[in-house]
Amino acid sequence: MSAAAAPPEGTEQDFPVELASADRIASALVRFMRLLGRAKQQFAASSEGLEHTAFMLLARLVTDGAQRLTTLAESVMSDPSTVSRQVAPLVREGLVERRPDSEDRRASLLAVTDDGMLLFEAGRRQRDMFIANALREWASSDVEQLTSLLERLATDFENELTDLAPGSEAVPRRGDRGDQGEQG
Repeated sequence: MSAAAAPPEGTEQDFPVELASADRIASALVRFMRLLGRAKQQFAASSEGLEHTAFMLLARLVTDGAQRLTTLAESVMSDPSTVSRQVAPLVREGLVERRPDSEDRRASLLAVTDDGMLLFEAGRRQRDMFIANALREWASSDVEQLTSLLERLATDFENELTDLAPGSEAVPRRGDRGDQGEQG
C-alpha cells in the first residue's frame, strides 16, 4: 500500500481561489460524479453489456490507435495487470485484437476491431445524444464556455496530480515563480 501524497501546504491567503469557492466546486463535482455513476449504470444496461471501463479502453484505442498494454494502462492511469484483466473479455468478444508489434516481436499491440469500432461508435452516439439532450435549453455560448472550462479543469487537475505524485519533482506554480502569469 503506497502512502498518499501530502496535500498542498499553506494558509488561505496562499491560494488564489477562495476556499469557500473551492468547497462549492467540490460539492458540485461530487454531485455530478454521483449522477455520472447512475448514467454509466444505465448506459451499461442498454449497451449490450459493455461496461464503462470497457468503453473507456475502447475509447483510448480508438483515439490513440493500436498500442501495447503497458501504454494503454498508463493512458488510463491504471495498473497493467488490471488493464490486462479488463481487456481479456474485449479480445474474447472480438472487439479488440492482439497484433504483432513490428518493433519488438516479443510484444503485441492491442487494436480495435471493426466490431469494436461499431460498438464504440454506438456508445459514443448514445452518450453524445444524452448530453445534448441534457443541455438542450442552454445557449450555444454557455455550452462552449462549459466545454472550455471543463477542458481547463481536467488539465489543471491532471497537472496537480502529477505535481503531487510521490517521487515527482516539485513544479513551481505561477505565483511561486515570481512572474505575473495570466491568472484567468
